[in-house]
Amino acid sequence: MGPESSDVANQLNDLGLYHYYLGDFEESRRLQERALKIREKTFGPDDTLVAASLNNLALLLTNLGDSASARPLAERAVAIYEKSKRPGDPNLPIAVNTLATLRRNTGDFEGARQLYERDIDLWQAIGGADPPGVSVDLNDYAEMLLGRGDLEGARPRFERALDIREKRLGAEHPDVAVTLSGLARLQMLSGDRAAALESALRSEAIARKQFRATARGLSEREALNYERIRSSGLDVALSALVATPGAERAAGMAAQIWDELVRSRGMVLDEMALRHRTATSGEHSRAAAPARELEQARNRLARVVVEGPEGADPGEYAARLVRAREEKESAERALAAVSAAFRRELAEGRLGLRDVRNALPPRTALVAYVLYTELAPSGTREVPSYLALVLRPDGSEPDVVPLGPASGIEALVRDWRQEVARPPKGLAGAGGEGEERYRTVAAPLKRAVWDPVARHLAGAGTVLVVPDGVLNLVSLATLPSDGGRYLVEDGPLLHYLSSERAAVRPAAVRKAGRGLLAVGGVDFDARLIEAAAPASGAGRPGAFRDRALPASAGSAGPEVPVAQGVRQATCAGFRSLRFAPLPDSRAEVEEIESLWKRRPAAGSGGPETVLKLMGPRADKETFKKSVAGRRVVHLATHGFFAQDRCPSALERARGQAPGRDGAGPGTGPGDDPLLLSGLALAGANRRQETGEEGDDGLLTAEEIASLDLSGVEWAVLSACETGVGTVQVGEGVLGLRRAFEIAGADTLILSLWSVEDASAREWMRALYGARLSGRSTAEAVRRASREMIDARRRAGRSTHPASWGAFVATGDWR
Repeated sequence: MGPESSDVANQLNDLGLYHYYLGDFEESRRLQERALKIREKTFGPDDTLVAASLNNLALLLTNLGDSASARPLAERAVAIYEKSKRPGDPNLPIAVNTLATLRRNTGDFEGARQLYERDIDLWQAIGGADPPGVSVDLNDYAEMLLGRGDLEGARPRFERALDIREKRLGAEHPDVAVTLSGLARLQMLSGDRAAALESALRSEAIARKQFRATARGLSEREALNYERIRSSGLDVALSALVATPGAERAAGMAAQIWDELVRSRGMVLDEMALRHRTATSGEHSRAAAPARELEQARNRLARVVVEGPEGADPGEYAARLVRAREEKESAERALAAVSAAFRRELAEGRLGLRDVRNALPPRTALVAYVLYTELAPSGTREVPSYLALVLRPDGSEPDVVPLGPASGIEALVRDWRQEVARPPKGLAGAGGEGEERYRTVAAPLKRAVWDPVARHLAGAGTVLVVPDGVLNLVSLATLPSDGGRYLVEDGPLLHYLSSERAAVRPAAVRKAGRGLLAVGGVDFDARLIEAAAPASGAGRPGAFRDRALPASAGSAGPEVPVAQGVRQATCAGFRSLRFAPLPDSRAEVEEIESLWKRRPAAGSGGPETVLKLMGPRADKETFKKSVAGRRVVHLATHGFFAQDRCPSALERARGQAPGRDGAGPGTGPGDDPLLLSGLALAGANRRQETGEEGDDGLLTAEEIASLDLSGVEWAVLSACETGVGTVQVGEGVLGLRRAFEIAGADTLILSLWSVEDASAREWMRALYGARLSGRSTAEAVRRASREMIDARRRAGRSTHPASWGAFVATGDWR
């Protein structure tokens, strides 16, 4: 089989369709273009296999927003099929559907209507009254009519499509979820919120179940893409909730919707963490064979679902689907029988709002922010919006707090981030111009996202916060309160969770780590093959963590600007990264060691060992070999974002980079946040001198995700912007934060902006002092910030949050 044979073209075509259905349109386009080129060369321009490739490319270009380029391809495909005149060929109506969709997208609604009706006739001529293929045209036709405001025209087509899909594909097929989602929007616009809610929640439950089953056979990138494009009923359900006045809501309505949200958040993170737990657990050797069987069964099921029923006998397809699902479930049970880690996952996958409520400590409230697309009752607009759901300590019905359009909140967050990370010169002068400017910018953000929620928190001493969208980039504790004070001083105890389910802390399932591993004073210029002793730690005082130096003379790559005095993240290509010394990070580690030895951790039963990796000893391989089994891991070094183009943190949080027309994460072949972010260790500035097997000094998030951190109670990333990255709605921050979560770290302490080296050292000293005196994680974080604020006030210095507010904790608050 040569590189341009018809068999290769068929494989490229099938692989392209696989990536298309998972939302990886660019990769699908690359494969389909290769398949088309081979087929045209092998069979000529008018072959039906060429038409299939043309149609596939037209679909891709449509999803990429290039309808102008897609239309001639679709027209050519239809012409080829019409010319072939093959009786009963389902490819003609498939191609006509693509052309109809293109006409609809370009505003030719009458042309689209004619094609949809023609296509319905074509399908019925092939397969009788209700062939499975006709449901696609009925659903698409209904969507067009719904968008045009013709609710009465859309309703019978949605209902007929739903009836066909339920009968031919089964009540839990993902295509049923798609039609239910459309029907729910129609019911919402018709004013029937009860019916809309029922359809929307059923759609979400089906889509979630199918996603969990399919994602288990996918890579993380594929699963994230699939999650981004999958059908969902949550937008309609949340819109119905907001549109229903509180007095008119049925009992349990808010809880019912929130329960579905709880079950649907963070599903990819769950899957990746599960795989890691299974691979690193002590039961791994016994679980290896059933784990392989399960992986293969999941792959088979995923392929069956992705391939869909097109071109296959409906009965045969349904039987394949049932058989694949049964094989997968049997393999799940076999693995669960030997894997305690997997049995826990099965239970976690069923966790809902009731479990979360039962897990909350006394006097603790839960606040979940939600970014969703609000469907206005008028049907004239769909607006990305935020709302907050509040679970109060008194056990009452959840409170629903609409916060308004996302555009306004994103603008406030953008202005706040620019100001909070801009320290007043010298940080001198309490209440000076810089601090007043910060308060002026931060106050509107507080009024928008905190004050409406705070009204529902009476009686709560602690508030667990689940952020979403750009709110992942906000430290609520830094928002201003009255009298020149801050929320960290006057508000409740705050702590962050990646999802509501993270509030349920399983008992007695974690490994018990021991001791402290601390990295600091890293010698980024070390020649690792010659290094044998710790570096002196000499360097420029006042460095900012995570800012690269310009490339040295004769080194490869363009220069990266220098900013002295701040721990700051670098965003550049790998070859151009250069890292400045961080002298205060050495002193930071030594101070933490002193605290650790002087006051052993509460409940440890005595002092625990400390391993310091400093100077040239702070290399990647030594760190990777030393980290397993530690109780606390402290990393005081530089972080990086190595990307060809570097969007702002806000753009990353919106899943949008400049020049991408709003494309979400994972749309490019190399756009993997876990590969493009990480930490710098010893020898990082000399990585060009190492061979392919040498230590390059860059510990990527992808490598971190492969470590066994299952015994780590605290992972402290004392560096800049370690808590930011690309944010995918419902999945959280993709980058270092996610990598440590997958690896098993229980609690992460991260920064949201650049931190001056000495300030980071001061905050960390206070943090460990509070923790080692017996305070909880949440209390220790608050104590560290309060101590720095108090010290600055006593000294007459500015209390601007740039010096004390960057670090937040997520995970276990205890």
